[in-house]
Amino acid sequence: MIIFFSALSIFLIDQIIKFYIPRYLCLGQEISVIKDIFSITFVTNKGIAFGLFSNSNFPFVLISMAVLVCITLVFISFSKEDISKKTRFWIKIAYGLILGGALSNMLDRIRIGEVIDFLDFHIWPVFNIGDSAICIGAGIFMLNILRSRR
Repeated sequence: MIIFFSALSIFLIDQIIKFYIPRYLCLGQEISVIKDIFSITFVTNKGIAFGLFSNSNFPFVLISMAVLVCITLVFISFSKEDISKKTRFWIKIAYGLILGGALSNMLDRIRIGEVIDFLDFHIWPVFNIGDSAICIGAGIFMLNILRSRR
């Protein structure tokens, strides 16, 4: 249930925001939230992180599916280990965050052929909630794996 709730939460929050961004902003338009620090900026990304490999979209849908399968297999094998309830809880949260973010970005690729990004901190490429969830989930997952191995 934890996995489902965290994945669904991230997926819905990201998709709802991505629904409204193109309706209220033109591509490239920026709304300053904190002057020179943070803006909501509407950009799209056909490639992977930071716009790398932006010539083709289809391989990234397949890669996303393969990564989700691999992460699921790692999660299943890791969840069978003898670990504490606290570690198991955080690994479920991590898996849900990764799953929700990846599915949201994959839906963008399937639906519109690119990913909508909108969080702009001006010192980092523009990203979205799904990207953040994937990174946070991966960090939580790795920290708990390392901690449980000690």
